[in-house]
Amino acid sequence: MWNAITTYFSPSHLAIDLGWNNNHGGSNVDVYSASDGKVVYSGNTFGTAGIMVRVRYDDKDDNTTWYFQYKHLSSTSVKTNQTIKMKDKIGNMGGTGGYDPHLHFDVIKCPYGYEYEQTQESREKYSVNPLLYCFLYPDQTCNAASEGKILRLLGPNIKTNKNASENQVEVIGYKLNCRDNYGLDGKFLGYIDYGYYNYQEVKNKDSYNWYKITDNLWVADVKGSLKVYPQQKDNDCEEKIKKLEEEIKNYQEQIKNLQDSTLKDYYVFTADKDAYYYIYLQKNEVVYYKKNE
Repeated sequence: MWNAITTYFSPSHLAIDLGWNNNHGGSNVDVYSASDGKVVYSGNTFGTAGIMVRVRYDDKDDNTTWYFQYKHLSSTSVKTNQTIKMKDKIGNMGGTGGYDPHLHFDVIKCPYGYEYEQTQESREKYSVNPLLYCFLYPDQTCNAASEGKILRLLGPNIKTNKNASENQVEVIGYKLNCRDNYGLDGKFLGYIDYGYYNYQEVKNKDSYNWYKITDNLWVADVKGSLKVYPQQKDNDCEEKIKKLEEEIKNYQEQIKNLQDSTLKDYYVFTADKDAYYYIYLQKNEVVYYKKNE
């Protein structure tokens, strides 16, 4: 979607509008879900909202139920009661409800489990500025006028799996700031996504430990927003090596004892020069022959 913000959130407009005309969007532009969730409404409202999709997401950890509303669509790609994922296509931008083509996008933040019904009172009570909760991913762009007004979510392209052989941090805090250098005077770049990241070094400044994720991306452990996993020595491997060395030593002693017990029944002859001694032997060659019983 061409994400030009044409109308911002305000007391008189409890949403944002994106793409007002055919030059900035139009009826053929795909619209994708900003979140996981369940479609609780998909269809024509037969009012000024036009064709609308409403998605509900219950966040138990945050004790919040979210509703995301996409209005004035020309068509929908999802059905009521359908479970969807973030970035799934939900419809196409339009101008239904009596408007020029654009997307009217609402974010509704309610107490967990709340069954939202849209009234002017409920909108005023629960509507929040979408720009506080929506982000641009590293591979997304926006127009110059909107740059800096839409926060960036960093990290999805550099996250990794937990690995004890690496220095790692796990981001568990919500909206943890990223900066281009360690310290509060570093330039704010956006927020870092949840997950595991390898870190290159640690610096302490402004009473925080700062972790260098890439050359120009640092995060701080603010109020328990990070779990830190320093590189772990492979103690299991060292124990295995030590055990193998002990087993080899035991085997060597067993071989020696076996040889000693066997050779007591034999005479040993060592040639003092190259010559024939019943058979040809080279100097220092050893022959064992059985003692008479």
